[in-house]
Amino acid sequence: SFILEFPRHRPAGVYGLIIHAFNEPLELGAELGVVGLAIAGLIAVLIIWRSARLIRLSHTPWKRALGLGGVIGLGSVAVHSFVDYPWHIPAVAFTGAALIGLLTGIRYHADPAPLRILDAASGALRRPLARWAVASLVVGGLAGAFRPLAGLITADLTAYRGESEREAGRLEEAIALYRQAARRAPSRPHYHRRLGESLVQHAWQHQGYQRRADLGQAAQVYRTILQLVPHDAWSAHELGEVLKALGEFEEADRRLSQALTYDPHNPLYWKHWGELSLIRGQASQAAEAFRRAASLAKPYNFFPSLFEGLDDPNHFVQVGESALLLGRLGVAQTAF
Repeated sequence: SFILEFPRHRPAGVYGLIIHAFNEPLELGAELGVVGLAIAGLIAVLIIWRSARLIRLSHTPWKRALGLGGVIGLGSVAVHSFVDYPWHIPAVAFTGAALIGLLTGIRYHADPAPLRILDAASGALRRPLARWAVASLVVGGLAGAFRPLAGLITADLTAYRGESEREAGRLEEAIALYRQAARRAPSRPHYHRRLGESLVQHAWQHQGYQRRADLGQAAQVYRTILQLVPHDAWSAHELGEVLKALGEFEEADRRLSQALTYDPHNPLYWKHWGELSLIRGQASQAAEAFRRAASLAKPYNFFPSLFEGLDDPNHFVQVGESALLLGRLGVAQTAF
C-alpha cells in the first residue's frame, strides 16, 4: 500500500512515482503500523533465539553449520533492508522464508530420521487404495495451489510482451496483450494502468471517431483502476485528463480535484487543473492553480519549460492572444 499512501504525504520537491521506501522497517511501519512493526520484531527475536540455540547447543556439525550459515544469510538481508526493499522482492522473500523454516524447524537436541519415518509409512502405502488416495490428495493440492499462481505468471508474461510491442511502436498489438493480461489477473491494477496508457497514446495518433473511441475506452479503464484502488492519485489524474480531452469538463474537474486531494504537492496536477479551469472560464481558480504549480516546481527547477511562466502575467497575455486568433473568446477572456 506504500505506493498508494505515500503521495498524500509527499514532501515538496519530491516528484515521480515512488514505489517503495528503500528501507524495510520504515515501509513496514508505514504499511502495517506500530502493531505490524511489533509483530515483525517479535518474529525476528524468535528466529534469532532459535538459531542461537541451534548453533550453541547442537552436537551435530551440519546443524551448527546450517545455523551459522542461515544467520549469516538472514543477517545480510537484514543489513540490506535498511537501504532497499529486499523482502518485497518475491525471490528474496521466498529464500528468506526457506531459511527461516530450516532454522526454526530443526531441533538441536535430536537428529531427524526421515528414512526411518518413510520406512514406517511405506507399509501402509503398499495398499492400492491408500496409494491412490495419497496420490489424489497430493496432485489435487498441487493443482489447487498452482492454478492461481499460473494465472498470475501467464498474465505477467503477457504484459511483458505487451511492453515489448509498445516500445516497438506496435500499439494495437500492445493493447490486445494488455487486455489479455488484465482479463487473466483483473485485480492487478498495474495491467489496467498499462492498457490505459496505451489507449491514450493510440488515441492521439488518430482523429475524429477513432480518437473518441480510444479515449472512451481509456476512461473506462481508469474508472476500473479507481474501483480497485480508490486512492490512486495517478489514475484519478489520468482519468481527468482523458475526460478533459473528451469535453466532459465537470467530471474531469472532479477527478483532477480528487488527484490533488491524494497528492497535493504534485505541480503537474495543479497545472492541469489550472488548464481545465482556464477552458471553463474560471479565471480566479485557474490563476490560483497556476501559482501553486509554479511555487511547487520552481524552487526545485522541476521541468522549467513547463512551469517557468505560470506565475508570469505576460505568459497569459500570449495565451489570450493565441486563443483570440483561434476564435476561442472564452479562453482568451479568462487568460486576459
